[in-house]
Amino acid sequence: MADDLGDPAAQAAALAQQQQAAQLQAQQQAAQLQAQATAAAQAQTQALAAAQEVVKAAAAAGVNIDATGLVTDLNKQTQEKSTAPKGSFQSGNGKEGKEKKETS
Repeated sequence: MADDLGDPAAQAAALAQQQQAAQLQAQQQAAQLQAQATAAAQAQTQALAAAQEVVKAAAAAGVNIDATGLVTDLNKQTQEKSTAPKGSFQSGNGKEGKEKKETS
């Protein structure tokens, strides 16, 4: 029966080897997670910078975009609601489309 239990020193060495392998795997996973977190932080920083550029460009054009994403055209005194039927396209005063049709 002593043969079935094996050598205690060999068992201890095998256990130590398993623990080292598990520790190495955990370190590798931690390094991967750290790299992913760094990449995500960089992407977030780039997205924020891009959003800030959009807000600056909009402000230069007289359009305000607040923190909630609400867009207000500062060039207009009142906000107009479109009266165009759903699915249609309406631009300008409506004469442009007619003129183009007549001239073409």
